[in-house]
Amino acid sequence: MGEGIRKEPDVVGLAKARSGEEGSQREFERVFIPGVEEPVILNPTSATTHLVARVRDEAHRFAITYHRTLREKSAKRSELDEVPGIGPARKKALLLHFGSLAKVKQATAVEMAGVKGMTKKAAEEIENYFRGARVQG
Repeated sequence: MGEGIRKEPDVVGLAKARSGEEGSQREFERVFIPGVEEPVILNPTSATTHLVARVRDEAHRFAITYHRTLREKSAKRSELDEVPGIGPARKKALLLHFGSLAKVKQATAVEMAGVKGMTKKAAEEIENYFRGARVQG
């Protein structure tokens, strides 16, 4: 690459600030540029300010949506997801039948095999998994 070509992306910081007295409702944007001490203060009515604010708002929306998705996935996961041969349908059936993961863990293979959609082999896999997990942990 030539000497004048940069490899890194341009990065700036953006902060909302208030002008005037404490509690003033007039807001303006400050742009912080690496290596520059003082921020660039954008005119609150300029098209540039509106564009920068929209980019910021979209970045916030994206981050919030991403974190909500992670939280929802985490809330739906259980140790049953780690048991080989136990998919979403069997997991749901077991949790509905027994009412909680703790009760599934306490159930015998015979009790689990009686749940709709379960097989004796799958029930034994769960029992062995949790018996092993209790011994190790």
